[in-house]
Amino acid sequence: MIIKNIKTFEFLNIEIQENLDLKTDLLLTDSLMKNELTCDYIIWNTPPTTQDWGNLGELLVKIKKKKEMKR
Repeated sequence: MIIKNIKTFEFLNIEIQENLDLKTDLLLTDSLMKNELTCDYIIWNTPPTTQDWGNLGELLVKIKKKKEMKR
């Protein structure tokens, strides 16, 4: 259900992957990460709340704008 809902942000060209790599822009998780991340991340509730979805949308737009400025 979560992946299906994330795909509704299709205008943002989102690619969902299972593992982190150097191309990862955002980590969506329900637990704290102990290692240093090189990408943005959101820790949200299980199941995600309406506020979690709002935060995700805002951060995705922010990441897209940042990428567009680098071009």
